[in-house]
Amino acid sequence: MHIFSFLKRTTISLKQDRLKNSMKYIKEEGLHPEKWVENYSNEMYKWALDKVGKKAEAEDLIQETFLAALQSMQTFQQKSSEKTWLFGILKNKMFDFFKKTPEYTILDKDLESFQTAFYSQFFDANGKWHPDKYPTGSLQNNENLLDNPLFNEILLKCIEHLPKKICLIIKLKFQEGMESNEICKNLGMSSSNLWTSIHRGKLALRDCLEKKWVA
Repeated sequence: MHIFSFLKRTTISLKQDRLKNSMKYIKEEGLHPEKWVENYSNEMYKWALDKVGKKAEAEDLIQETFLAALQSMQTFQQKSSEKTWLFGILKNKMFDFFKKTPEYTILDKDLESFQTAFYSQFFDANGKWHPDKYPTGSLQNNENLLDNPLFNEILLKCIEHLPKKICLIIKLKFQEGMESNEICKNLGMSSSNLWTSIHRGKLALRDCLEKKWVA
């Protein structure tokens, strides 16, 4: 993947005096920036690409992460591993990106109309299920579905087909195991907005899986 050479050029382009002033932190705190690209960039790139969905944006996030890490090595206190520290910086860069990208911005004032349009896909004006959306129960009788590679493949495809904002929330909550208050803080959401979004996501996933999964 060309990101390796791309990032190496970025690292080399940093001013030498900045690196020289940070050498004591490299020596004393156990940081090895000369190995970051080789050791972590591939995994970090895959993680970022899964969240933002576009190669160029993922590459930008990795570049910004390594630059920020080089500039703030003095903040590393060995309370976590080098890898965990770098991923923490990457997550902060990712959330900064989402906050500046309109398609990921979730505003409470827009929730009511969006929610009404979404739920109308599943329920009529009286709150009853549309006949073709009523749960079939086909997913409830098998406790080992997540052990099935084919089911997991279909599940991931269904997640990717969710609206971008809902897709991101589902990934952060259930794949990354991020706490709800952390998601709300980083995405600028209220807790009610978050849980409404999760509920909408679960409804859409169930509908997608019941259509695409044949046990």
